[in-house]
Amino acid sequence: VYRTDQARAGNTIFTALFLKTCGSRQSSGLAQSFMCAGHGAAAARLWVALLVTGFSHSHAGAVAATPLEHLNVFLTPHSHDDLCWHKTMPDYYSEEVVHIYNSVTDSLWRDPSLRFNFAEIGFLRMWWEDKNVTDISRQRFRALLAEPRRQIEIVGGGYSQNDEAVTDRTAMVNQMTLGHAWINTTFGINAMPEISWSLDPFGQTPSAMSAFHQMGFKAAVIDRLPYDSKKHLAEKQQLEFLWDTDPQASFQSPIFTHVLHTMLS
Repeated sequence: VYRTDQARAGNTIFTALFLKTCGSRQSSGLAQSFMCAGHGAAAARLWVALLVTGFSHSHAGAVAATPLEHLNVFLTPHSHDDLCWHKTMPDYYSEEVVHIYNSVTDSLWRDPSLRFNFAEIGFLRMWWEDKNVTDISRQRFRALLAEPRRQIEIVGGGYSQNDEAVTDRTAMVNQMTLGHAWINTTFGINAMPEISWSLDPFGQTPSAMSAFHQMGFKAAVIDRLPYDSKKHLAEKQQLEFLWDTDPQASFQSPIFTHVLHTMLS
């Protein structure tokens, strides 16, 4: 585990951490919790975002508290699973993704303090319908997704993370509908995502964010911005903002948006 960078926005310090759990020999408690059953070839990557609030931040990277302040730390472990890229969807699933779902489910079940986010429903559905996945694993996943444990949260919830630059709006809505309908049918309304999750689309567009807002998302997490734009926002401590996606729409208020400081973390 190593610290990559820090950026202060008002009273908020965002620290990005990267933890590679498979294909490595880490022995720390957190790393052991998410080791993927020894599947080095799977090389599942766990990104950990550390959000520190209520503290002052020096140029040296030290964090110091006053007696009246306190420390809130939010760890957000998640995976990013491309449905297709260098491999086919079945190959990604059998060689990598299945081990993520199996190991995360087992680890969270053993340790109630752990949390994990899943986004791409195409792979969740493959895992859920996999005949090699035991009924016990499915029962545990369902329990982890629901109260009172609530250790797993679905974010985004589309069949995939669609591109936003060239994707037709109808296609985008259809793939989100496909994912959300499956979530509702399989787990019920309480499992529906409340945060839109767009980490890897090549560019973020107001039209896509407007559609996400109309779908009922309460907040948004985005990542890929032009390098100069992200650098500017970081320097101005403006990586969190209210995005007014459609100023002409009277029915729609701005959506709270968080930009990841570092790629995928």
